[in-house]
Order: sequence, then structure tokens, then C-alpha cells
Amino acid sequence: MPAPSSHQLDQFWAFVRGDSEPLQFERWYLGEVGLEDVLGEDLHWDLTCSDYRDGGEVRRLRQALKDAIDHGSQCECNALRNADVIPMGGDGRDERFFATVDRLIDHGGRQWWLYLSRCNSCEQHWLVAQEERIYDDFFIQRLNRDEAEAIITNGHWPSSFQTYEDVLATGMQLSRACVFFDSMAGSLVWTVEDLLEESPNMGDPRIAELLGTNTEHIQRLRKRTKPSSSRGP
Repeated sequence: MPAPSSHQLDQFWAFVRGDSEPLQFERWYLGEVGLEDVLGEDLHWDLTCSDYRDGGEVRRLRQALKDAIDHGSQCECNALRNADVIPMGGDGRDERFFATVDRLIDHGGRQWWLYLSRCNSCEQHWLVAQEERIYDDFFIQRLNRDEAEAIITNGHWPSSFQTYEDVLATGMQLSRACVFFDSMAGSLVWTVEDLLEESPNMGDPRIAELLGTNTEHIQRLRKRTKPSSSRGP
């Protein structure tokens, strides 16, 4: 069978990892020429005739397509969503990811958590926000070549992860805040300090939401904060 084109592979992987909606993928698939030769008659017929409104069917199709196109990938990049989370530790996915993904450029300054990385296997660029205080996660965003080149050549960074509030808000969506045995841990105090330096008028309910706690806890943390303080993890 002929190999799929790079565009076809991009579309396949976007569906497999959930970056394209099922009906969107179905429309593309039905309009693309030559896919029976690429995937074989059985899988092509399955992808052509299945009900993309059925969640169970979609999960089955994603797995079948993944099995067909994943031929011993040397990196994790294809399987990761365009905006994804990689836990620190746990199942070892962070080790597998960073086995091929190298840190290229640190943003520095106020955005001490942010850097540009590139996979040395597939050359995919990633924007990485390293959050070690509240969520213990790497939040990543897939970048195209133009976005990466803008950082490398001109120092023009995407708008994502430019504030610590944005980083923690991403954590709220993709992960779960850590549970602290010490309710007044330095990581909590420093985070409140940084959020208030970014947005002095930020209210306790919003801070509590970002830290995964309650307003009474935030009020106690506020008493430990120092004005105009910012520090790393």
C-alpha cells in the first residue's frame, strides 16, 4: 500500500488524539481521494460507513486508525493533543516526552515558567509551561513552523501562558490541583503573591478557584504574602 501524504497523516492523527471533531473528520475523509489504497479496503469501508455521532463507534474508529498508522513512533508528539498536559512523574510520560524533546529557548523575565522546545525526532515545536507549584504538570501547546520561527528569530511569543493566571487556568481545565499537607506551604504563598502582582484587584474567589481551594484558605495565605514579590518555583 502507498504511504499516506503528510497532510493525510496530520488529519489521521488529529482525529486519533481528539483534536478534530468526529463529524469534521468524517467530512474530510469522505472528500479525500485515494484513501482506500492508503488504508486498505476493510478500514476504509469502516471509516466511510460508521456512525460518527456514536461515541462508542468514534472511540473504536480512533483505535483502529491508530493501530493502522502508528508504526513504532520514536517520539510522543503525534499522540499528544494540540493543547495537552503531561504530569510530572506518575506513568513516566514526562520521561518519554522529554527523551526526544529538547529545551531551546527560555522566555525568562516574568514568565519564568515558559520555554520553547523541539523534538529531535520529528522536529515538532512545543510551547511548554512548567508548573511545579500547584499542579505539578507540564502544559504544552503544539506550534507550527511560523510560530516557532517568530520566537527564535524575533522573540515574538504566542499569547498563551503569558500570565501565571493563564497557566493555572489551564491547569483547572486539564488537570487537578495538588493536595498540600502543609496548608501554608511556601508554594501556595508565592503563588498568591505572583497572582496579586499580576492583578492587584484579583478577588479571593478567583484565586481560590485557580489554587483549587476555598476563600477562607486564601485569606490566611494573604496574611503571609509580601508586597511586590515574585519568585520561581
